[in-house]
Amino acid sequence: PEETLRGIARKINYKDALEAAVVGQEYAIETVATMLRLIKAGMTDPGKPASVILVAGLTGVGKTELAKALAQLYSSSKHLQTYTMANFIESHSVSGIIGVPPGYVGHDQGGRLINDLNSDPYCVFLLDEAEKAHPDVWKPFLNLFDEAWIVDTRGVKAFADKAIFILTSNAGTDVISRLSQAGERDMDKIGREVKDELLKITHPYTKQPVFTPEFLARITRIIVFKPLDQEAMKGICVKLKKKLEKTWREKREKTLVIPDELVDFIAEQSHRENKRSGGTEGGRIVSKLISKWIEVKIEHAVSEYEDKYRTATVVELKFWPPLEALPFQSGKQPEPKIDVEFRSSTEGQD
Repeated sequence: PEETLRGIARKINYKDALEAAVVGQEYAIETVATMLRLIKAGMTDPGKPASVILVAGLTGVGKTELAKALAQLYSSSKHLQTYTMANFIESHSVSGIIGVPPGYVGHDQGGRLINDLNSDPYCVFLLDEAEKAHPDVWKPFLNLFDEAWIVDTRGVKAFADKAIFILTSNAGTDVISRLSQAGERDMDKIGREVKDELLKITHPYTKQPVFTPEFLARITRIIVFKPLDQEAMKGICVKLKKKLEKTWREKREKTLVIPDELVDFIAEQSHRENKRSGGTEGGRIVSKLISKWIEVKIEHAVSEYEDKYRTATVVELKFWPPLEALPFQSGKQPEPKIDVEFRSSTEGQD
């Protein structure tokens, strides 16, 4: 009932839930939270999908994490249906969406998209790397995004008036990077320029435009993810640190102690490496550096002091920041010193 939907929409704080999953993307989070409130309140067009959004941004800025969090909040199954559009680069690969033609093996199984919609009308679909698909693959989506229904090769019909579709794209990243570095803060303006870039994308084989103006007109909104700054990197680092500590507590029954200074160091290094790569590393660089400066260090210590590790209840890292490089070491990057200590929880207490 509509009253129940409105009550649910008021009770859930979508912004907080999304911020727990995605760091440093305030505009994207606020936009998606508003979208969810409108959908839950029944204030969207009933003759169209609940929402069709295109999320643009550099690699590793949180696009997929946002989609996963959205599925947890909205989908009945809590499962994100991911379609890797790079797998649909040929014209005939549209059969992976609507099913194979009659007479071919697998025709009776129908189209994946139709089956997914019928099994969960409130499904969240991630159409990942949308710019890599063949233009013909998008043709069934024209009617789906316009009238919220689709038919597969068996003649089975599915409705998408309650489903959410998220298209992700790395296209337009040069525009996002350039405007962000120039200090542009109007994300809607950046989104319009990204849309212009999307119209220029052509398929590598056919040279046809991947996205037609008619197709892009059916997208409810283009959401731009900004490049990650150092503060965002620290937020990601803190999030992963808490996850690592929880894993050690629940799986290994040991307390993992990671000093704040080490978190700050990893965040700073992550930001530096990301800038050096032109933004191609994204938040993934944080995981790599946590592995390098925390997990590998612990692994080496466990190998060397296996008996102490086995009896310890606390695994504590000690951190000394890197010294400034001396003049004759100007070409060498100074590194921090990190020691790992194994002890019981009562050791060192008064």
